[in-house]
Amino acid sequence: QIGDADDATVGKGNAIHYDEKEQEIILDTKRPKEQWLRIGKVPREVWDYKIGGYQVVDNWLKARSGRRIAIGDVCEILNALTETIKLQNEIDEVYNNAF
Repeated sequence: QIGDADDATVGKGNAIHYDEKEQEIILDTKRPKEQWLRIGKVPREVWDYKIGGYQVVDNWLKARSGRRIAIGDVCEILNALTETIKLQNEIDEVYNNAF
């Protein structure tokens, strides 16, 4: 948590933002900057990860627009995606070495 954010309410509309430089997710950019709640470090590949053409983290957050969320829930998703990407890379390496 950075600044004076006092809750984890997801912003409505396009208020969710990924700060590429800091590798952080900002939950509500419509608040004053000192009240932004940032979640990081989130690697770009985790933020960009798609299933069925949908960007997982962004869609999950937007589905909760305007609602308070538990940061632990976001962390679980980020950890699951990190492990998924790791396993997919290992599988790709084995497959590529087999042929």
